[in-house]
Amino acid sequence: MAYVSLKPSLSRLHLLSQFREANQLIMQYLATQTKTTFVDVYHALKGRYRDERYFPGGPIDMNAKGYAIWKKRI
Repeated sequence: MAYVSLKPSLSRLHLLSQFREANQLIMQYLATQTKTTFVDVYHALKGRYRDERYFPGGPIDMNAKGYAIWKKRI
């Protein structure tokens, strides 16, 4: 099983510390399990939620450029 981390987004900036904490806890848990991996897209996208990787007016949903980052990580 591959778990894709929570990602930052413009409309959820107030949750970034909670996202980091949740990602850390999930990563630690998965390290104790077999046949699992943690895919960190949070750090690949951090600081990039204001650019062309998201749809205009849609500060959560990524476009093809944003998903290209996921593809590289996965």
